[in-house]
Amino acid sequence: IHNIVEKIKLNKYIEKFILENNEKCYILTNNLDVIIEPVLKRLNMEKRCFSSISKTDGANITGIETTVSKKDVSKSFNFDFIAIGDGYNDIDMIKNANIGIAFKKERTIPFKLIEASDYVFYNDKDLYVFLNKLIGR
Repeated sequence: IHNIVEKIKLNKYIEKFILENNEKCYILTNNLDVIIEPVLKRLNMEKRCFSSISKTDGANITGIETTVSKKDVSKSFNFDFIAIGDGYNDIDMIKNANIGIAFKKERTIPFKLIEASDYVFYNDKDLYVFLNKLIGR
């Protein structure tokens, strides 16, 4: 799985933003920790991620220990934050954010997510420019 995940092409400008600002970023994902590990390493975000936790026997995934709740994690943040989401499971996180952004480059953004968001982007470069303006860069 790691060989496949290592080759996943990320949105160029989203990756660039995270690498330039990783001390200001967190990743909240329902993906399993062991599966997304290569992406987190690539982004230098290993210690700044909330994900579902797998049970393993060393070589195999044997189950799921916990699933992350984006709603609960984002509600627990005691600081202002911007949330970016692309699907239905991001709606509560977007609502908890000071600024909620719906983003999807390749597919349709769910209407409920658009309704919950303050901004909508379909282009990662435009989102990159906007995020940099928000953080004063």
